[in-house]
Amino acid sequence: IEHAPLRCDGLALAAFIRHDPLLSTTRLVLTSAGGAAGTTVPNIDASLAKPVAPSALMSFLAGIGRAGVADPPTAGTSEPPEPDPAVDALDILVAEDNESNRELLERILLKLGHRVEVVVNGREAVAAVERQPFDVVLMDVRMPIMNGIQALQAIRNLQGPVADIPIVAVTADAMQGDREKHLALGFTESVSKPIDRKLLRKVLADCPRRSDTHPGCGDGEATGDGRWTKAVGR
Repeated sequence: IEHAPLRCDGLALAAFIRHDPLLSTTRLVLTSAGGAAGTTVPNIDASLAKPVAPSALMSFLAGIGRAGVADPPTAGTSEPPEPDPAVDALDILVAEDNESNRELLERILLKLGHRVEVVVNGREAVAAVERQPFDVVLMDVRMPIMNGIQALQAIRNLQGPVADIPIVAVTADAMQGDREKHLALGFTESVSKPIDRKLLRKVLADCPRRSDTHPGCGDGEATGDGRWTKAVGR
């Protein structure tokens, strides 16, 4: 798998493979320009710096042969994970311009039992929440036409309960302090790419429907009239 730092496609693909029952035993090697061989990366068995030396590649492949690899599950013998019955199905809007990241998020959410609509930029996201109700928005921060921060601000300035909808920043930024920066901007929560499925499940489980009265993500609380009384940034 090639790692493209600006888009994180390789890491997103690795995370998807690790969480797919039919592919989870596949050995994954990350190739990265400027990366250090042997660097520990989540969901990756080994990392090789580009250009990849034939000797390094052969050594790794030989190591796999010596260690042995479990046979992959036979198609049809492993069922996809069932949605968590303790978590209500949510209507989720995904705003993501990158096709592979968008498809990955959609597939994860559908497997978790949620209903999903996708858009490819911030302008479409604003139009979508005005057009129909959603329980939560997963908003990529960097998008063309209107980025995620601009879309967040536009939604927060809308009239009515929709202005307080939980909006989770989805970002390639993983530097210390980035989550706090996103919360200060008005996002309800922030998750980094590649998406950690368990963390995403927890974030979504903490987000109530608009009419719920239990605490929601970002410590928001719904009032029963479709509003969150403590939505971040309001």
